Amino acid sequence: MPTFVARIKNSPQFTEANLKAHEGDRKLPEDLARHAKAHLNYLKTLKAEGKLLCAGPIVDFTWGLTILRAKSIEEAKILVENDPGMKNGILLDYEIIPWYHMV
Repeated sequence: MPTFVARIKNSPQFTEANLKAHEGDRKLPEDLARHAKAHLNYLKTLKAEGKLLCAGPIVDFTWGLTILRAKSIEEAKILVENDPGMKNGILLDYEIIPWYHMV
């Protein structure tokens, strides 16, 4: 099955809240925490289904990287667009490129 890399932009509010949480607050605001949990649960589901190799944010939380296994780029786009983070606005935009998963 082909592999795709998705670069997904975080909203400015989500970026700022994550930075504050990692600087010492340790918690996201309740509304963002709820959306982040739904996003994380979705990724865990994709992982369990074999559709996700790995995912996570870069250290400044402006965007994240998701490596997907899908039959086509169209399916990869659907997987990203169905993420609750995209639907609730903590994730804003994305780009997907095919990737050779060699090792």
